[in-house]
Amino acid sequence: MQIEITAGGIYRATKEGSEEIPVGTVMTVSKEPVQWKGRYRIIGKGGDTMVVNPATDGGREKAIRDAIMGLSEDDFTAQGKPEVDAINTLMPESSATVTAKERDAVWSKMQDEAE
Repeated sequence: MQIEITAGGIYRATKEGSEEIPVGTVMTVSKEPVQWKGRYRIIGKGGDTMVVNPATDGGREKAIRDAIMGLSEDDFTAQGKPEVDAINTLMPESSATVTAKERDAVWSKMQDEAE
């Protein structure tokens, strides 16, 4: 079975200890990792032909951008970043939880584009 990581908080062992598996990583697993519920999606099961385009994110970045654009000025931190909880409130139903790391990546791109 192939899955794609859709949210942070999933780690793998390394020689140095552990590291977070990046969002967007595609993995082959022998069975569904139900303990990761809400942080992955199945993109193929045994025998399926899978097509994965790493250049797209399934619209997730756009959904995060749209949520940020829908925030009020009260929904930003003292450092000027959008509040993660506020973003998650505006995300489409059934979306994986947006992490601070995802927020930072999208927010940084938005700031760069505004300059």
